[in-house]
Amino acid sequence: MNWIKIHWLELLAYLAVFVLLVWLIWDYFSGNLGVNPIEQVEIRSGKYTLNFLVATLACSPLYRVSGYAPVLCVRRILGFSTLGL
Repeated sequence: MNWIKIHWLELLAYLAVFVLLVWLIWDYFSGNLGVNPIEQVEIRSGKYTLNFLVATLACSPLYRVSGYAPVLCVRRILGFSTLGL
């Protein structure tokens, strides 16, 4: 069962990305994005990208201050999510 070994912080990062993506898709298909849905998708995904970028850049100083190593794995996940959104 070594392949299941995942830290709770990594799971939280994956869950945050998944929830935001599902929320955006749900709003798109339910018509909650207003008159120009493509523009709203671009604006929302841009905001999510900036938030993930700030969280990614904050991981290294947080590791240096606290010494908590799993933060570096979360940095990788958030960095990939920044490129994906």
